[in-house]
This record gives sequence, C-alpha cells and structure tokens, in this order.
Amino acid sequence: MSRAISAFALTIGMITFAAGGTTSSAWAQKVLPNSWYSFHTGAVGTCPGIDWNIYVETNGALRGWVAWNRMRNQATTNGTLNPDGSFQLQAQEIAGAKAGTVSGRVSGATLTVSIDGTGSGCDKRTWTMSRHLIIASFANIGGG
Repeated sequence: MSRAISAFALTIGMITFAAGGTTSSAWAQKVLPNSWYSFHTGAVGTCPGIDWNIYVETNGALRGWVAWNRMRNQATTNGTLNPDGSFQLQAQEIAGAKAGTVSGRVSGATLTVSIDGTGSGCDKRTWTMSRHLIIASFANIGGG
C-alpha cells in the first residue's frame, strides 16, 4: 500500500469519525473488512505513546504500521484477525532492529491490545479502549 493511499485512508477515517460514522451499534459489534483503523495509546510507565494504523483486508489479514517517540520511530505490522475477534501482529522496526508481537481482541465495543518481545518498557503492557474512539474508514481502497 503506497503512502499516498495510506494518507488518503487516514483522511477518510478522520472525516468518517468527525461525521459520527463510528458511533453506530452495528459498527461496535464487528470489524469490517477493507477498513482502515487508526488510534493512539497513551504513555504508560516507560512505554511511550503509540500511534496505530491498521488495515483489515477481506481475508482477515492485517497490515499497517505503528509509530512512537513522536513519530521518530516506526515499525511495520503484519498479522491475522481470527473469526473470534482475537488477533496477533508481528512488528518489525523500519530503521532499526527492534521486533515484537502485538496481540489483542476485539470484543463488542472494546479493543484490547498487548505488546511483548520488544525488550522495551512496552513489553507486557495492555491497553483497553472503547472502539468508539477509534478512527475508521469504511472505503474500499484496493486497486483493480
């Protein structure tokens, strides 16, 4: 996915959020394929705030990136969303050697995310948030 398409998807997501498109109860019950999700988790202890940008493909594959340290550090993410709402992502730092695993669960109106294996203050940290606070785009941005 090109940076231009990624930026477009994020912009559409912000518009959708501002228009109230993420507050329907139907959206809170499932993750939509061909959707872009963007959210921020605040700093906890020595773990910095993290910006998350994840695209859900029609086959349940998850692709995206995370950024921390005020966007100075970034990692790509790849993983799978399971039918039960659980997911696991492998993260690899773009300009460094850090790698880790992100696991979590989408359940009703909440999203839970945990990080492990990075060797940082983020390991074993868990965030639970309302899915209504997550910016989402429901536009199909695939080519073809």
